[in-house]
Amino acid sequence: MEKIVFTDQWSYGLKGQAKTPVLLPHDAMQLQKRDPEAKSGSGCAYFPGGCYTYEKLWTVPEEYEGKQLILHFEGVYRNTTVKVNGKAAGKHAYGYSPFWIDITDAVFTGKENLIEVEADNSLTPNSRWYSGGGIYRPVWLWVGEKINIKPCGIKVKTISTEPAVVQVTVY
Repeated sequence: MEKIVFTDQWSYGLKGQAKTPVLLPHDAMQLQKRDPEAKSGSGCAYFPGGCYTYEKLWTVPEEYEGKQLILHFEGVYRNTTVKVNGKAAGKHAYGYSPFWIDITDAVFTGKENLIEVEADNSLTPNSRWYSGGGIYRPVWLWVGEKINIKPCGIKVKTISTEPAVVQVTVY
């Protein structure tokens, strides 16, 4: 599969507010006003947290017809929901681990598609330190044939060293 940078031409706003252009990665929490009464306290630098929304309009190239398309998010803090053209495409609760969303069946080749990412960091405090919020790490698009080895899809496990036995699993 080919890994393509997918960090430009995004817009961001607090849920329900107007969006402004951003280049990912982006820490949405830093754009909020600090509040000495914030529940997050000093551990999160007195930021209130919030529900952050990101959007990207993207025209799927014709040459991607019949290919598998996977969005790879290296880090979104937290309780993430991804929609493509208004339909749920996937969720990821944890804010510190990468995740992949297969968007193959949700996009229209040769047409403009809307990708929406919502990161809900409103329930503070939820970390012992400053977590940030929103899409704080790069986003990638993986493009490949429908039959393939998934990104990070090879697992090697040592069963024993004497005798040497290794288990290999391919996804």
